[in-house]
Amino acid sequence: MKLGAVSGFLSPSSSPEVFSMVSGGKVIVAKFGGKTLLDGSRVRLAAEMVVKAVKNGLKPVVVVSAIGHTTDDLIKLAREASEDRISPENLDDILSMGERTSARVFASVLKAFGLEAVYLDPCMDEWPILTNDVFGNAEPILPLTYERIRRVVKPLIEKNIVPVIPGFIGKTLDGRTTTLGRGGSDITALLVGKALDSERVVLVSNVDGIMTGDPKVVSNPKVLKEIDVKTLAGLADSDVKFIKKKTLKYKPSNISVKLISFKAGSLDAEGTTIKGSLSNPGLKFDVEVCEKNVAALTVVGRNITSRPEVLAKLLKAIGECGLSPLGISTDSDSIILYIPEAKGVEAAKRAHSVVLENQEVLIAVALKRKLSMVKVKGLGLEETPGIIFKISGPLKERGMNIHGMLTITSSVVVILDRDKVEEAAKLIDESLNRSGNHG
Repeated sequence: MKLGAVSGFLSPSSSPEVFSMVSGGKVIVAKFGGKTLLDGSRVRLAAEMVVKAVKNGLKPVVVVSAIGHTTDDLIKLAREASEDRISPENLDDILSMGERTSARVFASVLKAFGLEAVYLDPCMDEWPILTNDVFGNAEPILPLTYERIRRVVKPLIEKNIVPVIPGFIGKTLDGRTTTLGRGGSDITALLVGKALDSERVVLVSNVDGIMTGDPKVVSNPKVLKEIDVKTLAGLADSDVKFIKKKTLKYKPSNISVKLISFKAGSLDAEGTTIKGSLSNPGLKFDVEVCEKNVAALTVVGRNITSRPEVLAKLLKAIGECGLSPLGISTDSDSIILYIPEAKGVEAAKRAHSVVLENQEVLIAVALKRKLSMVKVKGLGLEETPGIIFKISGPLKERGMNIHGMLTITSSVVVILDRDKVEEAAKLIDESLNRSGNHG
């Protein structure tokens, strides 16, 4: 199938005004989420946002999700009909129809409003998003995808045509349809933005931006004007579904990404700007020796966690040494404070004073030195089955003891003997990134 202009699904009541994009205008990528396309009035509002951008001298490239809840409905239908025996490959082919239909509708509405528009489709010979064959959660083959996007999409923009690209969909090198997983349309938008060196990528959603808290949980949350990618990684995939962690690794450092609400009616609307990028996005996990001179200060007692005021005294005592804990591990009867070793003895003396003042809760203090930390970071790390084994397995084979392990969001910190830490970091990196475990 060759790329061609759409015929248009809607017939305007009168002939539309035909107008073209301004020559030399800046390219922006606008991605419209499923809820912003829930019905005809929302599709019209989204199309009007694109028309307005063109009139303001911009060159928009549109990426669309499936309309409304189409993806969920198709999954339910296919699984029920097949008694949950449908193959991932066949399911991907079915699910792609949601975005493919959405692209056809959107392009037709743009044409009805007087713009030249074409939709892209995975049936075309030059479909740009090329992936591996992990059906349901495919990974883009980045160099080929970027080159194909430039080759297919850029000429359309130069001809003042608005390309409408169905998000979420990929295609293997042998022509089979894949999907990029939940949040896949955002990934499509970021891939297109990077390949075209666009001025910005605008993610149009049904929320005003990224909030200071979940409005279903806290009162009067505020919209954050900006947030760093690394900070956002700690919030993504929460109950507020504004963006998926997997998406963030495709955020280019030099391109502004903004999350806005469709209700604003403009791609220039206020929202949340996402800044920065992740280091080493080509690897699934970053492994680094983050602290070389660490001591573990252990305080044991009885039901320590039931007395938060005693915990506060311990932390205050450590702070009086000019120390900030590098990490904390606790259960009901003990707390371990990982601290810089240089002032470990002084910290132990101050903690011991707190023990003597609170013997009804605290029993004793111990200090272990000559430790170091290895940090493993990666989006979705906590959702990777077997991740702890992949970290600890190679260390066990070399007879290396793990003195502690801390986990939070997308990072794991491993505490090891100092003289083993460099070798341990290399072994962990090999296990996670070099042996085919990173997809």
